[in-house]
This record gives sequence, structure tokens and C-alpha cells, in this order.
Amino acid sequence: MSGRVALLVEHEQPFALEAAVSFRPSANPNPARFVRAWRFTSLAQTVPYPQLLGRKMGDPRWSEEVRAYYLRGPEDPRYAALAQEIIGRLPPEKRADPFARAVAVKLWMDHEMTYSTRERHAGVPDPTADFLFGNRIGYCVHFAHAAVYMWRSLGIPARVATGYHFDEQNRRGGSAVLLRGSDGHAWPEVYVEGYGWIVLDIAAEKNLDPPGNPPDDDLQRMLGEMAREEPPAPTQPPPPKRRAPTHYARNAGIALGVLLALALLGLYLAKLWRRLAPLFAPPRDVARVAYRAALDALGEAGFTRDEGETREAFADRLAERAPTLRALTNHAIARRLRGPETPAAQRPEWDRARLRAALRDTRREVRRSVPFWRRALGLLDPASFLYRSR
Repeated sequence: MSGRVALLVEHEQPFALEAAVSFRPSANPNPARFVRAWRFTSLAQTVPYPQLLGRKMGDPRWSEEVRAYYLRGPEDPRYAALAQEIIGRLPPEKRADPFARAVAVKLWMDHEMTYSTRERHAGVPDPTADFLFGNRIGYCVHFAHAAVYMWRSLGIPARVATGYHFDEQNRRGGSAVLLRGSDGHAWPEVYVEGYGWIVLDIAAEKNLDPPGNPPDDDLQRMLGEMAREEPPAPTQPPPPKRRAPTHYARNAGIALGVLLALALLGLYLAKLWRRLAPLFAPPRDVARVAYRAALDALGEAGFTRDEGETREAFADRLAERAPTLRALTNHAIARRLRGPETPAAQRPEWDRARLRAALRDTRREVRRSVPFWRRALGLLDPASFLYRSR
């Protein structure tokens, strides 16, 4: 379970419903009314008591010091004697069961004790002994300590817990409870292996105090509504947002990087298009684009025309490495010199299939005559096709 606690007055320690497992801060829902607030998450005891019979007491992970702490009691032998007398009334098969022993002490105290806040047992060395071995009239603090001392004398790890006790019927069907100082309470607990601390509160059958006044229904409902409200909005407007500084150098670097990336992309696209153009060129342009693609392949391999070198001389220089280049060169020159207006009878053979085959042969010849690493560098160079016309 979870919920919110809103304090009307200061309190030394946080508290919650049942066994709290976590606390976390919460904004004050009404600063004019409440001191502070927090949220909690708690666990509720749901295991039935008969299920705890036969279980061992204590935690096997405890050190000897911790176990000794929860078994320490007064040196007065009367606590152990009375506890033995009480469990002696159990059926023989239950006398060795730790939880049955604890319940037997609790039920005996329910019947034998009398509740009264007027009986303080003050001014004596041991108020608990004065209560238990005296008139047996007292209140929750006396009950809790007496039960814990007798349980510990029986070897049952036990402790006194403190907090508040609230009658369920005082909620009047609502989800809020109003705790007052008079609701303070102390109760005894035993530790059952595998289940943790189990509450065995003493409920005296006889009560000498007059019935207490329940909390005012309207006040409880009003405070509950306040505690459920969201925190109020700040009374002052939030400070103006600071304008983020302009990073000119960073922005200029980003813009330059984007431009360089676009330029590289454009070069690679142009390079790819020049490689694929012979597949799509019309018949009259096949010779030109095929020759251009051959020169691009040679440029990637590091072969370019020298200054003033003719196309024919370039083809002759590479005759051993790429002999097919000469045929592509002749076709490209003839196509350029004769032009489309030349009569068909005087045009060279513009067979697209043969020109593409010559281009493939030229590329194959380059691959055979040039190391792979050199061709790979040329392939990665986005501007290698610009070197071919030098």
C-alpha cells in the first residue's frame, strides 16, 4: 500500500501505515496548514496466525550479537517463572512450538491485564515488574514490555514497537485518517523466520478508562481533502529563460562539414553516372561515353595523358597494358570528326554491342595489369575522373 502523510505539527521521525518499506519526500499540498509532507510504501500483514505454527523464530542471517540483543531481558527470574507457568497450560503437543508459546502469553495477558492510563507505575526501579507482579493495571507501554520480557525468557526474539493506533471505524468510509497525540501506542512483536516481525498486540479485556472521543468527521474530511490536493503554483512568475549562447565556430564547423559531405556525395554520384552512362547512351553517343568510361578506369589505375600528348599517342603508350583502348580511341575520334551530318555510307561502324564489349575488355585489361590496392585507392577517390584529361 502507499499513501501520503501531511503533518499538522512537527514530528521527530516519519511514520506510515503498517510496516513501512520506503519513504520519499513530497511537496507540501497546503503550506498554510501543514508543516511538511512525505509519501510512503508499506507492506500489510496478511498471513493467518495458524500458518505460523511450527515455524522457527528469528532470522538465520542474524549475527550472534543481534540475536542476543532480541533475547536480552531483565535478570528478575519472575518473568521466566510466569512464562513457564503460562505455557504449561498448553496442550502437550503445542508446548514446544515457539509461536504457540507466544500466542499463549498474549492471550493470558488479554484476560489477566486491566487497561488504565491513570496507573503509571512511576518512581520504581522496574515499572514493568511493578505492573506485572503487582496490580496488573497499566496501559500499552506496560503491556508491550511485559510480553516482550516473557517471550525473551522463552527464547523467542521479540521487540517493542511504537507508533499510533487508529480505530478503523473512525474513518467513516473515507480514505483519510486524522491521528492525534492521544492515539500514540506501543505494541509487542515477535520475529518469525520467513515472515519477519509479527504483531501480537495485547488487547486487555478490562478497561477502566472512559471511551475516547472520535475525531470530528468534518475536520477529518476537510484535512483529508487538503492533503490530497496538488501543491499550489508558485506565487512569483518563473524567471525568464536565458537565451542559449550562439556558438558561431561550432555552427560554422557543422555547416562546412555538411557542405563537404554534399560535395563528396556529388562527386561519387557523378563518378557512378559516368561508369553507367554507356548502358543508356543513344547510338550516336555510345562511342564517346564508352571512351570516356575507359579513360576513367585508366585514371583510377593511375594512367593519365601527359601534357600535350594526343589521344592516339596515349593509346599507343598503353598498348601493352590495355590494347583494346586503341579501338575505342579510333571510334571516339571518328565519331567526333565526322559528326551526325556525315552520310550513313561514310560513317564508321557504330555497333553499340561491340563498343560496350571493347569497354569491358579495356577494364579487364586494366585489372590484370594493375595491383588491386592501386585500383581500390582509385575507386575510393571521388575525383579520380577529373585527372584523366591532364
